Amino acid sequence: MLIKKKIATVLGDALIKGYQGFPAELSSELRVAATMKHFIGYGAPRNGQDRTTSHIPDRQLRQYHVPSFQNAVDIGVATVMECYNDVNGEPVVASKKYLKDLLRDEMGYEGMMVTDYGEINDLVTGHHTAEDTYHPKKNNREGYANWIFKQQGCRPHRP
Repeated sequence: MLIKKKIATVLGDALIKGYQGFPAELSSELRVAATMKHFIGYGAPRNGQDRTTSHIPDRQLRQYHVPSFQNAVDIGVATVMECYNDVNGEPVVASKKYLKDLLRDEMGYEGMMVTDYGEINDLVTGHHTAEDTYHPKKNNREGYANWIFKQQGCRPHRP
């Protein structure tokens, strides 16, 4: 049976294997960790502009957006960066639905998760869903991200 793969899946597969090796050889000085990004719904902004709300029905999200990311998880991508927009009104950086339930639990991703630059700040200034930027763990809800890139720099976050 011939299975057609989307170009993002084919390209992602080649990049991940090229960066990390296959199977992954991250201890080798000739390899680097690959990052799949931006999880999820970044490529479907409502008005075509960056950092814009995405309205994606769940069926469409699973049919068109999940497969390329699932392939990356299945071949062992080392890290993931969430998208900095919101999907259906829910900021992905703080989303239990998308980061824990879908990515971690359903898709089986166990690697390192990082925020995009300034995403914790954007919960305050853009999404208006957090009180301040001084409590990244609180703003990141259950601490889904392992590494938070703040506008003042970046630091590790261990949930």
